[in-house]
Amino acid sequence: GRIEISVIDKESEIECGVSDTGMGIAEANLAKIFGKFQQFHQIPSSTEEGTGLGLAISKGIVESQRGQIRVQSRLGQGTKVVFTLPKTTARQVLRSDCNGK
Repeated sequence: GRIEISVIDKESEIECGVSDTGMGIAEANLAKIFGKFQQFHQIPSSTEEGTGLGLAISKGIVESQRGQIRVQSRLGQGTKVVFTLPKTTARQVLRSDCNGK
């Protein structure tokens, strides 16, 4: 398999992506992908381990920074997770934190 990481510097945001050529995720499961404790074992005897919290935590972090995250996947063809974060200055961050936003 293969894993690719990409970073694209756009006008008002940074877009980061991580894709793999793994098993992929069934379309029926994509709506639940960011839920806590979600695991989608495609192979019953799989040795995959984890708690199913990684994407839920990632979503929380990205959204707390006013970003967006999405997943694209096809069963048997791999998965791509893309998130965007707005470009901000230190002044904007401090102003936002001081105003409670």
